Amino acid sequence: MAATGERITVEQEDGNAPIDWLLSRKLPHRSRRFFRKQLADGNVQIDGRVNKRLVRVRPGQTITVAAAAADAVAPPSEQLPAQDLKLHVVYEDEHIIVVAKPPGIVVQPMASQPRGTLLNGVLHHMVARGECAAGDEVAAQGLLQGVVHRLDRDTSGIVIVAKNLEASSTLSAMFKSRKVSKTYLAVTAGLPNPARCALEPADSGGDGTGPYTIDAPLYKRASGKMAVATPQQLQQQQQQQQTASAIDVKPALTRVKALPRSAAAGGGSGSSSGSGGLRALQVEITTGRQHQIRAHLLHAGAPVIGDVTYCAGGDAGAARAAAAALGVARPLLHALSLTLHHPVTNARLVLVAPLPADMWRVLSDVVGPDAARKLPQLPADADGAAAAAAAAAAAGAAAGVRAAAAAAGGRGVRASAAAAAVSSGGARPSADGAAASKRTRASAPGALKMAKPKVRVKDAAAALNLAKLAQNAIGPPSDK
Repeated sequence: MAATGERITVEQEDGNAPIDWLLSRKLPHRSRRFFRKQLADGNVQIDGRVNKRLVRVRPGQTITVAAAAADAVAPPSEQLPAQDLKLHVVYEDEHIIVVAKPPGIVVQPMASQPRGTLLNGVLHHMVARGECAAGDEVAAQGLLQGVVHRLDRDTSGIVIVAKNLEASSTLSAMFKSRKVSKTYLAVTAGLPNPARCALEPADSGGDGTGPYTIDAPLYKRASGKMAVATPQQLQQQQQQQQTASAIDVKPALTRVKALPRSAAAGGGSGSSSGSGGLRALQVEITTGRQHQIRAHLLHAGAPVIGDVTYCAGGDAGAARAAAAALGVARPLLHALSLTLHHPVTNARLVLVAPLPADMWRVLSDVVGPDAARKLPQLPADADGAAAAAAAAAAAGAAAGVRAAAAAAGGRGVRASAAAAAVSSGGARPSADGAAASKRTRASAPGALKMAKPKVRVKDAAAALNLAKLAQNAIGPPSDK
């Protein structure tokens, strides 16, 4: 281990805490994942001895982080500045806040992007409500520790943030023990190939819509992309071969059900993945691996539209062309809902994130306007808020503090808890939230007319070259 860096003495109140959790709490500008890597790399000592294991700490122990790692976690002078990103609040009480993350922003600050993140917007919301003061470091650190799950930068949808230690600890345990149900919506290049997944049950309908189960372990390539492990790689891990080529394979389970497709989109629900049509899939994940849905759907021959990262080689151009024809600039993946019990009151929560305009208007063509109107949609003025958030994120990534502050001032969305369904007691959405919900539902048909894409889904299919996409997706993955 390198020279001594940051030193922490475990206090009585922190006894029995996981070491990665404690380090991320004491040095809050880095995540638990970061400190787990430092542990694995031998950069952490307990009472003078290198510790590589995820242990629970005891009061009085001294934890030391190596100098190089400590330098990496040193917080900036302004750790979490509040920014008005006009976030849409789905549900909120004294313990948790649930928001609909727009595409184009990350959840929490990184060394390369201290501003323009979801947490910057959440902190501004709390300051505006009088829950904390601007510049309150304790509140900022608490929010940093309240991140219990994440979404990719370009994935929109539901995110829950804990406001206190009790809620954070309980939620973290719930996600880890898979007691949270997670549902997504994705627009894909056709249906999953049955050769790459399994019908569940096996004798379910023969129209190709599923439900399917994709049970395919994942590992991270050197490029940072996730890939399905080969049988040889699985065997290697099972034999615990500690060689230079050994990889860390994690189990991953995804369940998929196709939504019925409108006739105007190019066919009925019986179309197959080779028919040239786009499909809307309802996706549920039991595990929560990085990029799990995107990697699994590519493996199954139904890549997410707009996902140029996971559409390798020449397919990236076709996917990019399809996304441009549809008027979208990101993977069409939306975290629709979380179902769980409240971490403090134990009330059952069904938390639903309304769809952003880009996702909703494409889905309205794929499944038809009547079916799309049943899906929750953000208010009509949400586009300005999403654009402001994305602009602030871009400015934050470029370290343009003044530009980020200016970009955050676009038209806004009124925070609402109307999309949260709460049963068995517990906090309820406010009257303002219920009123906002009525406005949202009333505006949906009008919003459809305003947001119509210039090129419809059936016209974009030619640019997509779906048959080529699906054929290449079925081939063996390459690490190159």
